[in-house]
Amino acid sequence: HTNTIHITAIMITRLKKISLLLLNLLLLTTMFSCSITTGMKVDSVRSFDGNEYMILNEDKYQVVDVTTNNVEDINRSNREYNYLIGPGDVITVTIWGQQEVFPFIQYTQGTSPLISRTVNADGKMFFPFVGEVKVSGMSVAEARVFIVQKLAESFVEPQLDLTISKVNNTREIYLLGEFNRPKTLKLGTDPITLTNAIGAAFGFNPNTSDPNDLYIIRSVGEKRIYRVMMDSPASFLIAKELRLAPNDVVFVGPSDITVWNRFFRQLFPFTNLANQLDQISQD
Repeated sequence: HTNTIHITAIMITRLKKISLLLLNLLLLTTMFSCSITTGMKVDSVRSFDGNEYMILNEDKYQVVDVTTNNVEDINRSNREYNYLIGPGDVITVTIWGQQEVFPFIQYTQGTSPLISRTVNADGKMFFPFVGEVKVSGMSVAEARVFIVQKLAESFVEPQLDLTISKVNNTREIYLLGEFNRPKTLKLGTDPITLTNAIGAAFGFNPNTSDPNDLYIIRSVGEKRIYRVMMDSPASFLIAKELRLAPNDVVFVGPSDITVWNRFFRQLFPFTNLANQLDQISQD
């Protein structure tokens, strides 16, 4: 009778352990199914119209291979090929030849409130003798001409210079994936090319990256994913010419061996589980 009770207690203990392990197995399976694509390459599909597409966050992006033949067209389609003024930009306006009206503005330097204006959330700014004007979406040259035309209604041949003294906080480029140092770049008035971005991230990780798996995800305007195959001297010429836009995401994918290494690392919990089951059977 004592032996029966002892055997029953052992069986109950084993059943508890097995139940706990099965619960862990269920949780791991759920996590595994959700994370199995981590580090995997994103596949595209070709539509009946002959174009290639990727679906990201339920949005449809056309995939375009960047070549020496189309890189300039891509740059021209970038609405930020020239800097466009936006909310949060600080604009400095300097006026010459109107000392009786703008005596301090004539000689003040920097971002003084006498000569500098911040573009508000509506894309507008206030300037004396002009009033509130909408400058968001204009290039620096367009805004200068616009303000000159407004001042010309009150002054004879006003001479004016307009510069961006501080850019807004939304003009960022994100470098993700298998760079040596993934980071975020601020896009100012000077353009940033793909070569500049790669250099800022200290290049590709030589152990984990696949330079032929480089994508530029552009979600502003027409949704496009530009694919650059960094496998030839011509590709470096392309990278030197290709200009990036605000909110671009530059992603470098993992090499095949890196994908598989990460895949198998996700299997380790199952290996530990199998060892524990084997240990239970020996108890």
